[in-house]
Amino acid sequence: NITGSWAKKDSYDFIVATFDRLYSVGFYSIPILAVYNLYGQSFFTLYPSFWPCNFLFIALHKIMYEDLQAVTFGLFLNASFFFLFYGIGRNRDHFTFFIRYHAMQSVCLSILFGLYQTAFKFVLYLQPQHGLLKSCFWEADSFIVWYLIMTPMVLSAIIGIESRFPGFDEAILYNIGVRPPKKKKRPQKI
Repeated sequence: NITGSWAKKDSYDFIVATFDRLYSVGFYSIPILAVYNLYGQSFFTLYPSFWPCNFLFIALHKIMYEDLQAVTFGLFLNASFFFLFYGIGRNRDHFTFFIRYHAMQSVCLSILFGLYQTAFKFVLYLQPQHGLLKSCFWEADSFIVWYLIMTPMVLSAIIGIESRFPGFDEAILYNIGVRPPKKKKRPQKI
């Protein structure tokens, strides 16, 4: 779908279970907390009126970046990539298309965020002519933009559909394959 309509129930009448929806929403915790880890401090410093929202992020951040990282000797985030890509995204036997689609979408989003972060560090932090205040504003704006990008993805997982972003969709379908056709009901013999 190259029209960019992210919430199009195009060709399927598949019923997505509530567990599958919640399971798929959980995949997005990795990119959401990665954005918070890098840009949250600048955002909540510049916009103190949003400070009450910070308490939720602090609790999740402590679990993800302190507790799980300590238990796994700092390998949790690296292992999560392989778990999402090979353990779920490529596992057609045990996971539905919906779960595999959102797992791969969160992996693609994390990769895109990593590329952006690399360019961001190169431009701002390695160039001395940029001031600290300008970088703080850029970090706060990046925080907002990344969450606006992630919002339709998370909402589509909650609704029970696949979000169709041009480029993203083709990359995901290349890795997980196309949706299996719906099984037709056979007429019963009397």
